[in-house]
Amino acid sequence: MSKEICISSTPHETRLAILENDQLAEIYYERENEYTLAGSITKAA
Repeated sequence: MSKEICISSTPHETRLAILENDQLAEIYYERENEYTLAGSITKAA
């Protein structure tokens, strides 16, 4: 199973998508002045 993380960031919004086998598995949005987990995700070996 292949996994990929795609991130799009602007000063007001961060969008993060997790793809598994080239299909969308999860998506997260973090907007200015709102708390979500998108800014807390890190890649581990």
